[in-house]
Amino acid sequence: MILIVDSGATKAEWRLLLENGDVQAANTTGINPYFIRSESIGNILMNELPDNWIHESKIGKIYYYGAGCGSEIQEKSIEKALKAIFPEANLFISSDLLGAARALWQRDSGYTAILGTGSNAGYFNGQQIEKGIKSLGFILGDEGSGADLGKRLLKRYLEGKFNQDLAENFYQQFPFDLADFLDAIYSKPFPNRFMAGFVPFMKENSNEIEIQLIVEEAFDDFFGLVQTIAQSSFRKSIRFTGSVAWAFEEILLGVAAQHHFEVSLVVKNPIDLLVKFHHAQP
Repeated sequence: MILIVDSGATKAEWRLLLENGDVQAANTTGINPYFIRSESIGNILMNELPDNWIHESKIGKIYYYGAGCGSEIQEKSIEKALKAIFPEANLFISSDLLGAARALWQRDSGYTAILGTGSNAGYFNGQQIEKGIKSLGFILGDEGSGADLGKRLLKRYLEGKFNQDLAENFYQQFPFDLADFLDAIYSKPFPNRFMAGFVPFMKENSNEIEIQLIVEEAFDDFFGLVQTIAQSSFRKSIRFTGSVAWAFEEILLGVAAQHHFEVSLVVKNPIDLLVKFHHAQP
C-alpha cells in the first residue's frame, strides 16, 4: 500500500492507496517542521490519523510533500516522525511545491505556484523543480499568501485606513484591541495561521475596494518574484493550487495577465491529482 501526503502549514491531506485500487482519505493538522518539532509531529499523526492505518495497514511506501521541506534538516525531522510510526515504509520526502507541480502538470512542464497559508513558485520541467523563488517565510516573504494578505489587512485596519462600514464589520468578527492582536502575532504559536485566518473575512467582503486593492497588491508582489525566475525559452503558462488562489481566482487571472502569464488551471487542493500521478507511475 502507498500513502500520499500533501501538507501545508494549516492542513495536511492524506490518501492511502489500497492494493485493490481503492483510496482512503484522512486529514490532520498542517505540519511545518520549521514550527513543529519531530516529537510533536509524531503526536499529531498518532492522534489524528485513523488507528487502522497505524496499527493494521502494511504501508510499503510513503510519498510526503510538505511545507517547510526545503532543506535536509527539516526533511530529517519529518523522516524521524514517520519512521517512528511506519518503520517498514520506504520514504520519499520533498517540498509541497514538487507535489503541487506533479499534481498540476503530471508529466508535462510549466510554472507551478502555491498560494495558501504560505506561497511558493517554481518552474517544473516534467520531473523536478528546475527553478524556484526564494522562500523566506511569512515574516520576510510569502507574498500573495494567506499570511501575507492577513498581515496587509490587519495593518490597514489598525492604521484606521478602512471605511467605517468595513471597519465595523471587521470588529464584529474580531473584537480585539491592539494588545490582543500583538499578543497573537508575537507571543502565541503559529502566527502565520493567525494571519491567514483573516482570509475568509476578505473573501466575504471581496466586493469592497479596500479588500480588492490589498489582494491585487499582494498578487502583484508575488508575480514580481515569479518574474525573477521566468525565462523567455519557457512558455509562460502557470498553474496554481491553494485556498487563496481558489478564493481570489478572478483577481489572480487579472494580475497574471498584467505580468504576461496565462493561468491555465487553479485547483484548491492538489491531493487527488497527486493520487492520479502516483497511480499512473510505471
